[in-house]
Amino acid sequence: MSITNNNIFPWRTENSFELLINGVEFYPQMLTAINEAKKFIFLETYFVESGTITTQFLKTLGDAVSRGVEVFVLFDDMGARNFNESDRILLKTQGINLCFYHPVRFSAFLNNFHRNHRKLLLIDDHLAFIGGAGLSDRFVGVEFWRDNMIAIQGEVLMDWHSLFIYNWQNHSEIPIIESSFQINHHFNESALGRLSYTHGYFFNQIKTHLHHKIKTSKNKIWLASAYFVPSLKLRHLLIQAAKRGVEIILMVPGPNTDNNMSRYIGQSYYNRLLKNKIKIFEYQNRFIHSKVVLVDDWVTIGSSNLDRWSAKWNLEANQEVKDLYFSNKISTMYQDDILCCTEITFQKWKKRPISIKLKIWFWKYIGKIITIIGLNGQK
Repeated sequence: MSITNNNIFPWRTENSFELLINGVEFYPQMLTAINEAKKFIFLETYFVESGTITTQFLKTLGDAVSRGVEVFVLFDDMGARNFNESDRILLKTQGINLCFYHPVRFSAFLNNFHRNHRKLLLIDDHLAFIGGAGLSDRFVGVEFWRDNMIAIQGEVLMDWHSLFIYNWQNHSEIPIIESSFQINHHFNESALGRLSYTHGYFFNQIKTHLHHKIKTSKNKIWLASAYFVPSLKLRHLLIQAAKRGVEIILMVPGPNTDNNMSRYIGQSYYNRLLKNKIKIFEYQNRFIHSKVVLVDDWVTIGSSNLDRWSAKWNLEANQEVKDLYFSNKISTMYQDDILCCTEITFQKWKKRPISIKLKIWFWKYIGKIITIIGLNGQK
């Protein structure tokens, strides 16, 4: 399927979605899929840094090229700032087609903050992995970042394929042929999937669809976000849903985070949210990098955070799913994660120390400046 700018993808039937929790699950499956590729591999990610995991991926991609597989790798230039020169050279010498999205240039000024935050690994015409994780040792090891990916099969792969090709053709001089895409697998028709994405400030399907689902929610809204800086509109919709009796639970990072600024800015909204019976849980064990929303039995999961950077500056892409089996998996995962959290009650929040109040006050107003110039980075 060819697309043009601001294409709207439909709901697709006959799909299969498998939830993969943490790097110990998703990295081995991704590497195995690369080893089994026969025709092409598309890899797109924001956050990539040199290390053990990245080295494994580079070797496996190189082996695929030696088997005659066409490999196209699209890294964001800012997100790849810790991807060293020797690894860049290795990719090219192995015959891998490599492109860096929107190279940072001083002359570009604020345009440098338009980043490609999408995460995708697409293998041939039968398997894709999408979610929140990049390529980094931070997602494995003793103090790993808590994150998710999903493995996808079925009709919706056509749209992920088209979106990648459109992005590549617009940002790389290396030719890529949009070959016919054949779906040869048949799955349960109840597993509906739709690709939603952002393309600049004025086209944000992820936000539009999320707002619609919150407006029409019946029972619950469970949100997990690595960077929680919600818009006024989102806060208003959540409060209105809470007043209708919808259970709303927000899960965000606790003290373990890579961006204290975002954390404090997000906390500046706690008071009003808690007053309106929205439950807030802060994850304690490690940094939770998860990006998933469950509204009744509808799920959106992918690269997009609930913050202004995702809404205004980034290219993002999420997988929406309507499937009771998958939503139950997400629900179970969410409830397990809650066990690693501390609940922030309204009474507890009122008693926070003055030092925290001052930090929140300071970053709240710095955040207003950041909103204008778009400097609040993320992974």
